[in-house]
Amino acid sequence: MDPKERRAVPPGIGPRLPEPEPPAPKFRIAGRENLIIGAAGLLLVALAVWFIAFAIGAGRTPAQAVARVLEEGFTVQEELVQVSLPGEGERSVYFFISSDQLACAVLQRKASGYKVLNVSGHLPLAGGDKPGIWMAPSLGGNEEFFVYGLLYNASAVDVNGNPAVVVNAGPYRCWYYLGEGPLTINSESVVYR
Repeated sequence: MDPKERRAVPPGIGPRLPEPEPPAPKFRIAGRENLIIGAAGLLLVALAVWFIAFAIGAGRTPAQAVARVLEEGFTVQEELVQVSLPGEGERSVYFFISSDQLACAVLQRKASGYKVLNVSGHLPLAGGDKPGIWMAPSLGGNEEFFVYGLLYNASAVDVNGNPAVVVNAGPYRCWYYLGEGPLTINSESVVYR
């Protein structure tokens, strides 16, 4: 067909072209939906922060957990021994050296890491002629008490007439006793033999 003839064809005659698609509606979020999305985003951020803190806490060693609660100027110089305690929960006694003296912490293992129930100490590592030194922190209010010390020249210790647990910690011989009830320890309660 000649191009001149094509022009002569009246409008509406010829192949029919497809109609253009209608424009897509614009996606709009209402104010309420914005609030819900924002709250969900904040919740996700908070969960991520909590998870990271949880993972960091769960990975802490006993020395790191104790170092977090020690007063300024005291550090965990050397770890001696960690011994499990009987009873509920995963509790343990953790002996360490701080400022060139014996210190002790009672720890509880949780999914989020070690929780320090009590830490005390700074007992001389050498006692000369002394039979031993002990300290008695309270655990859980008046439900339990914990007594510990060092054996210098004695071979055993009795607390309130009951034998204490002796633990060899390298060159040191530590001992501890976990008692029930309120703290009832005095200088006559601890007998070295």
